[in-house]
Amino acid sequence: MKIIANQISPNNRLLKVGASHNDRTFHMVKQQNQILAAAFTDIGWHKYAERCPLCLSWLEFLECIANPYHPRKLSSAHFCKIRICPCCQKRRSFKAGETMLAVAKEALERQPTLKFLFLTLTVPNVGLEELSETLTHITKSWNKLIQRRRVKRIIKGYHRAIEITHNAERGDYHPH
Repeated sequence: MKIIANQISPNNRLLKVGASHNDRTFHMVKQQNQILAAAFTDIGWHKYAERCPLCLSWLEFLECIANPYHPRKLSSAHFCKIRICPCCQKRRSFKAGETMLAVAKEALERQPTLKFLFLTLTVPNVGLEELSETLTHITKSWNKLIQRRRVKRIIKGYHRAIEITHNAERGDYHPH
């Protein structure tokens, strides 16, 4: 194994030749991170405004020397650990996906006839002032659904996540 360290240049570009799809995605997320840092400065959260731009400013990968086609693996990096940071959210989503995949594989090994269901429940878009109340309603509704006897009988487990998208044109939010 050899260690590859990628530093981020001042204009948020990886200092390496070539750009894969992941690199382009990284740059988009890093730009969103910079916008968030500016927003933190605007509202006076200077501690977050300092930490946010440094997120993912340093990455270290392990790469297999014997097999160049073997995927490289992130071995260490600098994360700001701010909950709403786009870079940290991207990393969290990757980790959650890996965990769910591992759980699904284990579940299928134990019960090969198991079936998976992907379900998205949605509500109409709401304004910012109603968002908290809507999220509470969604959570209570989910708990009520999952406690129903007929549902309890057939469900072996679940992963629940709430995602909120923002419509900038209308200024409303879509929790689902």
